[in-house]
Amino acid sequence: MKITTIALFLSLLTFPFVQTKAQNGLEASVHLGIPTEDIEDPVNLVYGIDFSYYFINVAEILNLGLTGGYINFNGEQQLSSSSLNLALPDAGFFRAGVAGKLHFGSSIYFGLDLGYSTGLDDIEGGVYYQPKVGFNSGRLSFFVYYQKMYTDTRFPNYSSVGVGTSFHF
Repeated sequence: MKITTIALFLSLLTFPFVQTKAQNGLEASVHLGIPTEDIEDPVNLVYGIDFSYYFINVAEILNLGLTGGYINFNGEQQLSSSSLNLALPDAGFFRAGVAGKLHFGSSIYFGLDLGYSTGLDDIEGGVYYQPKVGFNSGRLSFFVYYQKMYTDTRFPNYSSVGVGTSFHF
């Protein structure tokens, strides 16, 4: 009876570590960045929050799932060019798409989010992608990213680079 109890206790202790290695489940991340390309001058800060749910695991190195979140491009300046002159207020986007992670060893990973962003406040949405390279440290991971949104031609394309952290539930 003691051996069965000890075995059951040890299996319950190792269960969270087995789940962490598989990397399936819910993940919440926050990120902070700076704008690039078309919006580099009128926008000064980019921040957001994302939730991903990984539910497909292929050969213990590839995880696939769904992602969604919110991203804000913080700015209140004029954007002008020869054919375009408009004020660029804060631009917020809701995003939804698919997510994938390719693990190299136990700590390093490459991730890619691909989906559609819906613009808020009279800003057109569009297709977005967000590659990231990260480092897992237990239930936390840290990453660097580049993201780009292709919006309507009347508006600039929104892109940024930055850093973020994720918590794995």
